[in-house]
Amino acid sequence: MKRKVIMLLLMTMTAAMLATGCKTNTNTSENTVTSEQSATENASIDLITEWEAKASVTLGDKVKIDGDGISQDGDVLTITEGGAYSFTGTSDQICILVDTEDDVKIVLNGVAMTNATGPVIYGKNSNSIYIETAEGTTNVLSDGSDYDTDDDGKAIGKATIFSKDDLIFLGSGSLEVTGNFKHGICSNDAIYFEGGTYDITASVKDGVHANDLITVDDGTFTIDAASDDMESESDFVMNGGSITGSSDDEGLESKNIMTINGGTIDLSIVDDGLNATSQIIINDGNIHITASTGDAIDSNGAITINGGNIVAYGGAAPEGALDCDQQEILINGGTLVAVGDENSPISEDSEQASVLLGSYTKGSVIALLDASGNEVYSFTLEDSKSNIGLSVAGLTSGETYTVTVDGTEDQNFTVDSMVISAGGSVGTMGGGPMGGQDMNGDMGGGPQGDMSQNGDMPQMGQGGPAQGGGNMQPPQDAKTN
Repeated sequence: MKRKVIMLLLMTMTAAMLATGCKTNTNTSENTVTSEQSATENASIDLITEWEAKASVTLGDKVKIDGDGISQDGDVLTITEGGAYSFTGTSDQICILVDTEDDVKIVLNGVAMTNATGPVIYGKNSNSIYIETAEGTTNVLSDGSDYDTDDDGKAIGKATIFSKDDLIFLGSGSLEVTGNFKHGICSNDAIYFEGGTYDITASVKDGVHANDLITVDDGTFTIDAASDDMESESDFVMNGGSITGSSDDEGLESKNIMTINGGTIDLSIVDDGLNATSQIIINDGNIHITASTGDAIDSNGAITINGGNIVAYGGAAPEGALDCDQQEILINGGTLVAVGDENSPISEDSEQASVLLGSYTKGSVIALLDASGNEVYSFTLEDSKSNIGLSVAGLTSGETYTVTVDGTEDQNFTVDSMVISAGGSVGTMGGGPMGGQDMNGDMGGGPQGDMSQNGDMPQMGQGGPAQGGGNMQPPQDAKTN
């Protein structure tokens, strides 16, 4: 029995890529973004759910193999036939090598495995490799800092779990991966996550790295990386799950299009939180990003927000909360609180109004009240910068609203345009997620948009029409590896 899964493929892919295709796919959003760079088509593939059980392997001082399709040569266990292989036990020097044209499933059933000279799991050749964590088990994999090399002097592998072909992760158990050489998990093709709990540490490079698509359908991730938490050399799609990440570089990166359809993202990083070369599309999800020196959300093309609850804290000038080089931001729904010294302008084609507030003190509780005194939205500032950009459902054209700070009335504003200045003003430099700068030339303060006065997450909504203002800041390229 197989289950059909839909994935995002780009019409802009090269002919060679289309000829070979991606073997692992995910669901795409039905929301359409009008952009030359966002044209997509759907392709489907069958994920294998029933497997032939080939062998059970017990690790220890001696390796016990019960079944066929796998053989041992010293510290290397080589899988040469398609099917499912179950592993249990402990080994302080072992490599599982996959070398077959078929699909292989590796079931981790409570293992602790180390390979000081290369990957613990190495997909040298396969159609695809499924890695399943068995229910109720904890599995620990780690590599060394110095890999063996091939005849050409190149390191054998790039990560603790490395495959030249697709990697598909599933199961309900937990997997702890430590990458000491380069990445934690890496594929020269695509990586797909269906479920599981992951604790990934990469002391040199990325927590998860793929040369093709990365798709997160489900799973709980805690990632600590020297470089990016997750990086795709193609597209990145998140449909569900939860990612908590810290990084000395960037959080989630796509070298093409990043699409967030759902899930929870909580990033505390040094450089950019979300980064894409072509565009970023947020349709839903709960997103909280703190970027200490970079942009919270950075696209070298467009940024489109159709829904979700987003809190974005950017770094000091010339960085900001939202940066889309040579483009304007579309805000069509959801809740957005943006903090940054410089930000890109909102498009006049947006469908939800935004307000640009002035500077307030860290820790202040800021609330928007309607004319009847009902709370529209409130948040607590986590940091203080110059301006606060806010876009929420419920800002109705022609209506007047009151801004309170710690329960005390601060000012009133009327929604007479789609970018309203209420303590800040539309500037001519960066243009903010809320349309511009304050009179000092800086952008936003720092709210905590996932909090209201009753402590609940703000609800996603849809608002009215919006306009933007301000000119764009100088382009800032996405990081290349």
